[in-house]
Amino acid sequence: FTAIGHPIHLPAGDASVTLDAGFDWDQINSTDTRNIGVNTKLTRGDLSGGVNLSLPITSRRNNVLAGIGDITANFSAGLDHLSDFGTLTNWSAGLNWGITEKLNAQASYIVRDAAPGLSQLGAPAIVNYNVPVYDFTNGRTVLANVTTGGNPALKQETQHDLKLGLSYQLPIFDRSTIQLEY
Repeated sequence: FTAIGHPIHLPAGDASVTLDAGFDWDQINSTDTRNIGVNTKLTRGDLSGGVNLSLPITSRRNNVLAGIGDITANFSAGLDHLSDFGTLTNWSAGLNWGITEKLNAQASYIVRDAAPGLSQLGAPAIVNYNVPVYDFTNGRTVLANVTTGGNPALKQETQHDLKLGLSYQLPIFDRSTIQLEY
C-alpha cells in the first residue's frame, strides 16, 4: 500500500509525503541427501511500514532564494517486523541541490538495520569430511571437516552509509546524464 500527498504548502513549493505499508512472506522447504531424514521448513513474514518527507527549501520557479538554485531536504523512516527475528529500523536524511537546470548534487546519510537471511539462521548443520582447505599460516593444503549451515544466534547488522552524488545532463544527446557517486 502506498499513499502520496502534498499536505503542506511552503513558499518554495509543496511538501511531499509518502506513506507505505506492506507484507511479504517467504518460505523454504528442502531436504538434503547428506542429512537423510532431515527436512527443513523455514518461514518469514515481514510486516513493513514507512514514511518519506520531501521539503523544498529554495526554488527558482517560485523565486524563493532563486540565486542559490533548487534545494530540497528529504527525510525517511521505516520499520520492518520479521516474524522469525524481530523489529528492524531504518532512517535517512539528505539534501538535493539543483545548482543549475543541468547540474545536480545530492548528499544522504542512511542508517539501516539488516537481518540475517532465512537459511543463515535456520539451515541444518552439515558436516563435509576431508575437504581440501589451504592453511595460510603453514602454507600448505590440509584435509578438514567443514561444517556449514545456519546459526540461530546471529545478530542484526546496522549499516551507516554516507552517499554523495553529482549528475550532469549532457547537452549533446537527448536524455543523457553523467553521474558520479561515492
